[in-house]
Amino acid sequence: MVFAKRNFLYFFFGVIFLVSFVVVSYQMGGRRFYSLDFDTTVRIQDHTPKAYDYVFSALSVVGSFEITTAILLVFLFFLRLHWSSIVIFSLYGFGMFIEVLGKVYIVHPGPPYMFFRNTAHVLFPSSYVHTNYSYPSGHMLRTTFLVILLSFFIFRSRKIGFWQKVIVQTVLFIFWTATTYSRISLGEHWLTDVVGGFLLGGGLSILSLPLCQTGDKEDKKHTEKRHANRLV
Repeated sequence: MVFAKRNFLYFFFGVIFLVSFVVVSYQMGGRRFYSLDFDTTVRIQDHTPKAYDYVFSALSVVGSFEITTAILLVFLFFLRLHWSSIVIFSLYGFGMFIEVLGKVYIVHPGPPYMFFRNTAHVLFPSSYVHTNYSYPSGHMLRTTFLVILLSFFIFRSRKIGFWQKVIVQTVLFIFWTATTYSRISLGEHWLTDVVGGFLLGGGLSILSLPLCQTGDKEDKKHTEKRHANRLV
């Protein structure tokens, strides 16, 4: 009963995030949010020393499609979630499909070159893929999806101590916050792009949490079965 109620809450909040993404996306066309985006970028860049650009640029590399996808695949492989891993990865892929559609069809040009402050020179194949517009942020989508999954498993893990959980969760939160900030401070995306990526990645990741619990239940059954066989 508790398990079903918890899954309903995950489904409810996941849908709320995705509906919010649709509503925001519907409002995104044209220059409706241009003043908000422009003013936010100017203020953030004015208060961000250029010495920080090297650190934030490194976060851009970590948040690239190739690295985040590799981390997710390794994570799912070692957790042995069986069929659930395929569904979780499919939700991740679906998010990037929606990202590409948004960047092709939603008229929302990215920040002009005068705002660009990225110093990273590492080029992955995905760096050569260019779209017309910038909404939503793919880095924000992937980072949010991954951080929520990692945080969920760390929180539920019985092998990690309380203070270890606090430390790892804090590191994940700082990483997510710095990545969010870097998208704007580096002139890679507008605030609205970041919000869209967060809602899309967050919604899909939350929807995948019940599947993670299903994997936990299956692993528990297999463990109990192995113990029973040893006793026999």
